[in-house]
Amino acid sequence: MTYWTMASSAATVFVRHMPNFHKVLDPHRSVLATFIRNVSIARSPLTQKTDLFQKRLEESWRRNPIRSEEVERLGGIIKEYEAESEMFSNLRQPRKLLQEKRAEFFSHRAIKKKVKSFHRKRFPVEAQEIYLQAHDLLNSNNWTLSNKEATEDRLHGLVTEFAYLKMIEGLETKSVNWKFVESIEPPRTVQTLISPMMHEDNLYAQVTVRFHTRQILSLHDRFGRLMLGSPTEPRDLLEFVTFERHIVDPFGKWRIHGKKLVQNKNTDNTDKTMVIVRKNHLKASAEEWHKKEEEECSYKWYPTREKVLARLNRPFTRYRTKKQRRSLRKHWVTKVLHKPIIRMRKKDLRRAARKSKRVYEMRQTGALPKPPP
Repeated sequence: MTYWTMASSAATVFVRHMPNFHKVLDPHRSVLATFIRNVSIARSPLTQKTDLFQKRLEESWRRNPIRSEEVERLGGIIKEYEAESEMFSNLRQPRKLLQEKRAEFFSHRAIKKKVKSFHRKRFPVEAQEIYLQAHDLLNSNNWTLSNKEATEDRLHGLVTEFAYLKMIEGLETKSVNWKFVESIEPPRTVQTLISPMMHEDNLYAQVTVRFHTRQILSLHDRFGRLMLGSPTEPRDLLEFVTFERHIVDPFGKWRIHGKKLVQNKNTDNTDKTMVIVRKNHLKASAEEWHKKEEEECSYKWYPTREKVLARLNRPFTRYRTKKQRRSLRKHWVTKVLHKPIIRMRKKDLRRAARKSKRVYEMRQTGALPKPPP
């Protein structure tokens, strides 16, 4: 241990026992007071290592590829919320009602302990923003070829995998136009529950929020005909939407996990367009005949029989002789490339070219006589 470390630790212990010691010091000795105060505030190497470990743990939690999205949600809803009309039947069972209230109270305490920003009365505002963003992404203009990938990524951040498949079901064959008009009643939290998964410390929270809203929804088929709803007339909806969060995950967020619709409106029955693909009867009969012939008389002739036999009966010559390679090269040059045959090889050609070049230079310089005209 160095002298500076010993002095720092001693000053830290001294100031911890007398935290207001620097206030008692003479103002003319402010340098000593500043030194002691700075040393007391300075963290020890062990604390710095702990902070560094915490940062690395958070980064690994963010970027760990093993932690998939499937682990971040439950396989269903813990308990579906019962509407007010259905809850009157529980008045005859006060014990069961008290047990539910107790479970909800302890669930709220557990959520509040893990998620500091959670509040039962303020959460519906956040839930309504998630609800509007998720449903606005279902409009058909967000599912074009250029926007589809970005829309899927954004929707996965607002909806769990349990609800994602139900929300996008049938979007490929329909066009959706959805619009939020207004809230008839302010949203409110009606149920909070938690459930462990795999072990008791791995907790998941589900909060059910009551939405009484006015919306516009219209569904059209691929030919533009109206299948459901109205593009101009709004409808009143009473829904109980369940939001889920992995509260143990410090970077978890609330996402839509399920929905229960109370008011079922009578929908107009529309004619669905069906496409029936029929084969050409001549082609279908020919295919059936060929299939039957191949099953019954496999030894008979069929169009590709000669090619198959030639491929099967081809001699296997892996190591060819020099004469065979020369004949193959001759066939390739003359028949495939359509080039004339050059009798001399490359070495002989280069040697003859050098000789002719040397003779030409000697004739130009006068060392050799020029040929007669």
